[in-house]
Amino acid sequence: MEYCCNFCKKIFGNKGALSSHIAFCDKNPDKRTKRSPHYYEAQKNKVCKKPVLKKEMRICPFCKKTWETVNFGYTVHVQHCSENPNRTDAPSKGRHISDETRKKLKANSGGYRKNAGRGKRGHYKGLYCMSSWELAWVVYQLEHGSNVQQCKERFEYIMNNEIHHYTPDFIIDGVYYEIKNWHRPDTDFKISSFPKEKKLILVEGKDAMKPYIEYVSNKYGEEFWKSLYESED
Repeated sequence: MEYCCNFCKKIFGNKGALSSHIAFCDKNPDKRTKRSPHYYEAQKNKVCKKPVLKKEMRICPFCKKTWETVNFGYTVHVQHCSENPNRTDAPSKGRHISDETRKKLKANSGGYRKNAGRGKRGHYKGLYCMSSWELAWVVYQLEHGSNVQQCKERFEYIMNNEIHHYTPDFIIDGVYYEIKNWHRPDTDFKISSFPKEKKLILVEGKDAMKPYIEYVSNKYGEEFWKSLYESED
């Protein structure tokens, strides 16, 4: 049922709304000019005044980065700074992982494992690719004369005072390559702990992968992995 204001003819869906409107309707000759004190008190409570955080120039004691930030932003940076020997990982997003699950993940971490990670996985020219990005990079390198080999060496790195192991993706003429879609918390530790006598190149993010993906997509189509993978698993 609809209710109409006798003064301005505005339509309302219930009597309560109509009554409130009529009391202050501009066309009502007897309209009220002031609301009750309770109304104004309620309006005050609706206003949320955010505190103004003061920014100051800060210098990280580890990486020497200088920037203007609030105290909270400075504290978070120092806590997770890649140069901080006691660095802690950034808090993970999503559901909580139990301590038991973390132990299982740690026990099975590192090394060359099939079906690890996400993405379009499969074999190409005897090389196992764990994503379509790795496949695009491999195809580009092989078709430009590079001798790409699967890396199966395990390297050690220390994070949060614990020893971990990992394996880079590929090797070309003694140079190790790691293909990543985003910068993970453990990436800096892997790079800093990599043997000084060896060379590791990180190919990370859309910008770095753009020439490889464009090359393969233009030659084999947008879903190039469907025709290029010799076997998928």
